[in-house]
Order: sequence, then structure tokens, then C-alpha cells
Amino acid sequence: MAEGLETFGVAPGIKWPNDVWIDGKKVCGVLAEAGADFVVVGIGVNVNVVAFPEDLSSTATSLRLETGVVVNRAEVLLAILRRLEYRRHQIGEGFDELLDAVRSRCVLTGKEVTLQAADGRREGRVEGIGEGGELLLRGPSGIERLWQADEVRLR
Repeated sequence: MAEGLETFGVAPGIKWPNDVWIDGKKVCGVLAEAGADFVVVGIGVNVNVVAFPEDLSSTATSLRLETGVVVNRAEVLLAILRRLEYRRHQIGEGFDELLDAVRSRCVLTGKEVTLQAADGRREGRVEGIGEGGELLLRGPSGIERLWQADEVRLR
């Protein structure tokens, strides 16, 4: 997602596990549901939104707000699909290259965060992304490897 959006002259970052940010504001979200032999992925991209509700205006943005021009939605989809086609082959072979691309865009690395994991709330400093795509969180008891979390917030 982030690489596809880059083609429009913006510098998106990844907010682990499933958001894309531009300058600290969410421009895109990804949701995935997996089963034994399938994955369903849904994406949402704010393309030409020019105003958000008051409660979102400080945390959301769009390609149009960031670039100052109306953006063709079909071109956005095509750019995203091209990058997806390239990266999907790296889930097995080439996974290190895929992880390096994620790591280089991770907006949480080095930041203090609060998050809700399946077994409770965590606070700590994000050390980066691990070898399997997990979040490395340094807390009071050392580094934890978190595979899933809800509501990851900067402190």
C-alpha cells in the first residue's frame, strides 16, 4: 500500500500492524482475515476526501489533501495492485527484502507506545519489526514479540 501511494509524490509510512500514515495522519487501512487455506484482505484509502468529521480531522488525511490535486482513483488502485503483485511473491522467497521495505517505513520504531494485546495492555518502546513481521516492543521485562495488537497508540 505504502509503495503504491509513493508514486503520487507522498512519503507514506507504515503504522504496524495495518495502517499507512502520511505525516502522522492515517491515509489508508488494511484488514485481513485468514482461514486454514485462505486470506481475505480489505483496504480503504482516503483518495479525494477534502474534509473529515471534526473528531477525525487531526488524525486522518487523504491523497488530495497531501498533494493538492484531485487524484484518479483507478490510478491509485493500479499503483497499489502493481506493488502487491511484485511483493506477493516475496512472502516465501525474498521475505527478507519485503521485511526490509516494511522496516524502512515503520513509523513506530523508536517511539513509546501503548497497545492492547490479546492478553492485556502493553506499554513500551518499539525496537522495530522482527524476522516474521512481529512488533518488537521493549517493556519493563525486556523485548516482547507481538504478532497481533489492537489500538496501537503513540504516547
